[in-house]
Amino acid sequence: MATVSAKVYEHHKKNDGTYNVKICVHHKSERKFIDTNHYVVKKQLTKDYRIKDPFIADKVEQQLRDYRKEISELGDKLDFFTAETLRDYLRDKDEDIDFVKFCDKHIEGLRKDGREEPPTTTGWYVIAWWIFSGARLFPSMKSIPICS
Repeated sequence: MATVSAKVYEHHKKNDGTYNVKICVHHKSERKFIDTNHYVVKKQLTKDYRIKDPFIADKVEQQLRDYRKEISELGDKLDFFTAETLRDYLRDKDEDIDFVKFCDKHIEGLRKDGREEPPTTTGWYVIAWWIFSGARLFPSMKSIPICS
């Protein structure tokens, strides 16, 4: 069972007196953290470092609800995740995909395994696609109907 919660740690105080609000992903007895773009000062926190500012608390709670929904939608697939891979999935789920970078990484892996030599058939397909399209980024896989 995976859980997510908001955390602010005293020892993470920055030089300007602010603290970054972090999302703690707890799964299979492991904890991993996602940095948020929310920063608070001491007066926005309770004595035990919980967020008391209603505006920030509402924003963070909305993010937690979104993460909990994503975790619930994983269903039985959640068993295949570690805390680290779940954190990465939640953090990166809406990022664009650099198709050429993905292919380069895949080809590099094939070369390391001694399965393809340059120039590869796969490499030529990537080059042809890149020249043809002139684009490097695909939208998130969730926006492609067949993948959602």
